[in-house]
Amino acid sequence: MNKSSKTERNVMMNAEIVIEKLRDSIENYEVFKELALDIRFRKADLRYYSWSQNVLGIDVRLFRFADSINEDNIVETIVQCRLMRMADKEEWKEDFWDVSSDSRLITLNSPVFMHEDLIIRGIRLTPLDTEECLDSVICQMNEFSPVEDLFSLVEDTSADIKDTICDIIRKSQLIELSYDGLVRMRLSVSEDTVLIIEHGIWD
Repeated sequence: MNKSSKTERNVMMNAEIVIEKLRDSIENYEVFKELALDIRFRKADLRYYSWSQNVLGIDVRLFRFADSINEDNIVETIVQCRLMRMADKEEWKEDFWDVSSDSRLITLNSPVFMHEDLIIRGIRLTPLDTEECLDSVICQMNEFSPVEDLFSLVEDTSADIKDTICDIIRKSQLIELSYDGLVRMRLSVSEDTVLIIEHGIWD
């Protein structure tokens, strides 16, 4: 892709366009489910980072895709990230969703997984200011303690990964997906990377 095409794509992928493209699959679970049944999973790497302080916490899931994220695949990309997030939270194998549509449907129709991991509540879908988001994330990563996971599910939370997360945020379109009164869910989308950031009061 030449420089002018790349620039044009980045201009088109602003937060408002991302929001409008995602709206139906975020607000309507049936739309999300239909997409989840049909999407072809693209190669992506997921890393999970977590910090906490008493009942407060911040979780960051970083998804790196082998190919680019653009207007044509943004909806399917976020559907895949939501499915991968759910499998990660349930401590399932990475290829859990690499099954037939019928097998996927069983999980997607399960009330437990629908209400705990897949349905998004308190939907906001509003653009976020980069500096405001950065200040919030940096403050929590620095003031909270890294979560120690006996099963090594949480990745290293050293200064390097904090810098990486901040660099991604600076280069991304930022959206507040939801706030249910306890936890805010924020979305960061860049050329080949997605961050799902959840912070608030952990139960």
